[in-house]
Amino acid sequence: MKQLLPVGGFQWVNPELDEVLTTPDDAPEGYVLEVDLDYPEYLHDAHSDYPLAPEAISVPKQWLSEYQRTLVNELGENSLSA
Repeated sequence: MKQLLPVGGFQWVNPELDEVLTTPDDAPEGYVLEVDLDYPEYLHDAHSDYPLAPEAISVPKQWLSEYQRTLVNELGENSLSA
């Protein structure tokens, strides 16, 4: 990725599918989609390095690297939800 990711100004919208599909890649605004899908379990191991459908979870502190723990200590735990 060569461009910065957005950091704010998000809002829930219900656009028509064709509006989403015809939005240019370089449009000043775009979409992040929330979808329900079936993802066969037999594919999970094959895709473990780059999961096709990552889940939103709270990461336990023991999963953090030493560098990440240092950042949490310096910035405070509230910085995790920003």
